[in-house]
Amino acid sequence: MNKDDKLKHLLFSHPNKFSGLKTFIELIEDQLKIAPTKRSKLYNIKQKVVLIEISDWWNANTARQQFFTNLLRAGIGYSLQSKLPISEKIQLALNSNIYFNETIVAVNLFLAGYNKLKDSKKYWFGWSEYLYENGDEDTGDVTVKSVKSLLKK
Repeated sequence: MNKDDKLKHLLFSHPNKFSGLKTFIELIEDQLKIAPTKRSKLYNIKQKVVLIEISDWWNANTARQQFFTNLLRAGIGYSLQSKLPISEKIQLALNSNIYFNETIVAVNLFLAGYNKLKDSKKYWFGWSEYLYENGDEDTGDVTVKSVKSLLKK
């Protein structure tokens, strides 16, 4: 990945859900075991706008970059008020994002550590497109095999 491809800062608009979004990203980065000093930083700069300093971890490859932008969208669905266990609240938020919902097998493997591209020189054209093209031959569904053909631990 070229150093010029790294996105250091991002403005993200949200429907007045900063606290839930920030908590969600922190929980995901906990799960991925990103060191506290290496994590993304979120700042609420206006009522519905967040400035994000994106961690270098997310910029390591294009799969991570795309995953992070989808995490932001999913994070809007994270509810601090819900009485559900944290793991269920995370899963509900992940499923609230259309790309994650359609590729939840891949999402869960990514969060379990399969988040390095096997061939970083290969052109990356999209999370769900790749997974579907390399999915189950009969149904086209995303499979563990299709995810592991793209990502490694």
